[in-house]
Amino acid sequence: MKHYLDTISPQLLDSPDRLYNADETGFSLCPKSKKMIAEKGSKHVYNLSSNTKNSVTVVACCSATGHYIPPLIVFPYSRRPNFNLLAGFEEVLLGVLANLI
Repeated sequence: MKHYLDTISPQLLDSPDRLYNADETGFSLCPKSKKMIAEKGSKHVYNLSSNTKNSVTVVACCSATGHYIPPLIVFPYSRRPNFNLLAGFEEVLLGVLANLI
């Protein structure tokens, strides 16, 4: 592979603006703690039951030079809710995923 890339451009792999790293992590919608953090006066606070195993997935990607792609947050909904889940987070992308059971 390196030989092939060197025939195209020898500096292709040496440029830090071409090096990206992506990672994902999941956050449980039903934490074991009974405490919930929400903004004071918030109208949309979820009440979660202990029998759900749904989680929110966050995907982040950044280059070696610090350039980042807006994070993607995937919620386990079959369709988007009527309200803005990401109010105040203009640079975040939202995805929804139907349960495939």
